[in-house]
Amino acid sequence: MRLVVDTDGGSDDAVALLLALRSPGVRVEAVTTVAGNVPVGQTTNVLRTLDVVRSSVPVYAGADAPLSRPWERGSAKHGADGLGDAGLPPPLGDAAPGSAVDTLLDARPGATLVTLGPLTNVAHALERDRRLLERFDAVVCMLGRADGSEFNARADPEAAQAVLSAPGPPRVLLGKDVSERDGVVATAQREALHALQTAESEFVLRVTDRAARAAGGAHDLPDALAMAVALDPGLVQTHELCCVRVGTRADERSWLLPDDGAPNVRVVTSADGDAFRARLAAACAG
Repeated sequence: MRLVVDTDGGSDDAVALLLALRSPGVRVEAVTTVAGNVPVGQTTNVLRTLDVVRSSVPVYAGADAPLSRPWERGSAKHGADGLGDAGLPPPLGDAAPGSAVDTLLDARPGATLVTLGPLTNVAHALERDRRLLERFDAVVCMLGRADGSEFNARADPEAAQAVLSAPGPPRVLLGKDVSERDGVVATAQREALHALQTAESEFVLRVTDRAARAAGGAHDLPDALAMAVALDPGLVQTHELCCVRVGTRADERSWLLPDDGAPNVRVVTSADGDAFRARLAAACAG
């Protein structure tokens, strides 16, 4: 499996990247970064993650603001630096020359595109090639929730709508509501990760410690669950194939709303949480 990953560099994005980079048979061809939970300058967070797994995957900086709105910081659980203020050292490498949009446009056919942040980079690429998504075998997005507003959709709803309305395979949407039920890592799982005593487990625990403490121990990892679904579609237990749009008006901003037309999304409604946690433990085992 070949992946292209678009991310905003938050703490659960880092866990998602580690999950991909430590999965046998998976090749991450490029990582593109976008302003979301942290500013786009936090490509350093992606580079820090790559250092943990000793990876040289190229990282390309992208949009530093939404299509038509000012940038808004995401959840405080990511900390000021986006990685839970874990005090990690500076990365060893630098971002690659070139842009995120050009990287998306140059992606070789047949890969899976995984988006873990606002969809601004992909929307900019679609402005230049409306049929871009047709070259990907699958497009998996951590986006939306069935019962309200979610950050990635809210941060740039115009971009999200552009991505959902573009031609290509139905976008697979993993929402925050599903993560809050099926993507939870409880205190017992954190203790098991600590017992592994690997660089990977230590990194995951450090960057998610702030979120765990804020949640009282058990916390969910939406981006990591979305990545797990991209790596193994068999983790999807139930889904709905439907046509939706993303609300852009103030009274409906970021909501996933029914729309007329052919199905454009496969909304995951439940996932195998036990298999997800087992996959995370395996990735952290070193």
